[in-house]
Amino acid sequence: MRARRRGLSAQARAQASHAIALRLTGTRLFQNSERIALYYANDGEVETFAVMRRAWARHKRCYLPKLYRVGARRLRFAPVHKGAKLSA
Repeated sequence: MRARRRGLSAQARAQASHAIALRLTGTRLFQNSERIALYYANDGEVETFAVMRRAWARHKRCYLPKLYRVGARRLRFAPVHKGAKLSA
């Protein structure tokens, strides 16, 4: 699956990201939620920034997974704010 994902062109990945954002943000679950957990795209994954921008436009709080300690067995999410500098 990773090889197939990495094999997508930048244009195909952008189109998929856009289609997913439209579909997700149109759901009742998204519209009724106050907090949205996303991921920071890596290794050819589709981008989630369009979803994040739409969430912020609707005054929703967004969260990304954050590594607090290497080897920790729990996944924790940290708030991410508009204009934040992110790194993988």
